[in-house]
Amino acid sequence: MKLLACPVCNDPLSRFEGALKCRSNHSYDIARGGYVNLLPAQHRRSRQPGDNAGMVAARTRFLNRGHYQPLVDSLHETINDARLGGPLVDLGCGEGYFTCALAKGISDVYGVDVSKPSIKAACKRDKSISWVVGTVSRLPLVDAAFSTATVLMAPLSPDVARVLPPGGKLCRVTPAANHLRELKRLLYREVQAHDRADIDLTYFDLQRSTRVTFSAALGIEDLQELVGMTPMRYRARKSLAETVCDSDITRVTFDFWIDVFEKHQ
Repeated sequence: MKLLACPVCNDPLSRFEGALKCRSNHSYDIARGGYVNLLPAQHRRSRQPGDNAGMVAARTRFLNRGHYQPLVDSLHETINDARLGGPLVDLGCGEGYFTCALAKGISDVYGVDVSKPSIKAACKRDKSISWVVGTVSRLPLVDAAFSTATVLMAPLSPDVARVLPPGGKLCRVTPAANHLRELKRLLYREVQAHDRADIDLTYFDLQRSTRVTFSAALGIEDLQELVGMTPMRYRARKSLAETVCDSDITRVTFDFWIDVFEKHQ
């Protein structure tokens, strides 16, 4: 946890027994599970920000069945081809499925998410990773300390530029046009294709783009959990259970862009 910074004064944090402290003596306990909460009350937008425990459990069950393995395989190819390395921070890491996949072969990996239930679940996956409850809009990370930042289907904040040095890499995964098209047709009155995520990022040059498209056979339980772990849960026309159970969907399309950027010199 040597690359963490105080969320109040932004000074580097050092470990003292079971806590992290800065020079101003702001102190943050390391939880029994191994994570540290660096999200002070004044930085929260709600009392319990991010995904709740139910959503985290649904996402964990779905991802553990390996439905996103083709995306994981493509990420490993990207890491090797683009020579992405550590220290690496996964921003908006959720319950850690992709973070742990990214960590293979890379030392010094961090995962940051605003959801405390997500970070608690992530700790159960791999205790060698430094897990942090924090907001991506004000990252509790040391300036220019990371070689690589990843943002996988999560919000991207301009603060990412601060934690990468010139030449640092940003790997971003966003939905492509046909992502979850079968479910959208079922749940929405009007289906709109995903727009390509804005790739004109200040301080960064686009180095490479890869489109990853695949489909998977999903059962009723898979479909319910997939809807429950995506923004579709907020916009469905009917109850999720009723809609999914009455459907005849057997395969779902997954469609992503993997973009790699380099920070300006």
